[in-house]
Amino acid sequence: MTVIVENKAGAGGSIGMSEVAKSAPDGLTLGVATLSTHGVNPAVYKKLPYDPIKDFAPVTELVKRRACS
Repeated sequence: MTVIVENKAGAGGSIGMSEVAKSAPDGLTLGVATLSTHGVNPAVYKKLPYDPIKDFAPVTELVKRRACS
């Protein structure tokens, strides 16, 4: 299996997430949502090239922060 990593930097991650949102829904393209792409950017930018809720489907949780004791 070949895996190609294509970094799309800029605009707080919205450029890369826009590419993911526009890709065919065939399961071959994965994006990593972050606080900036799905939390901060919708509050900062008037218009995003993607809908952070409707355009993506969660697959797994990569990181879970644990409270310090």
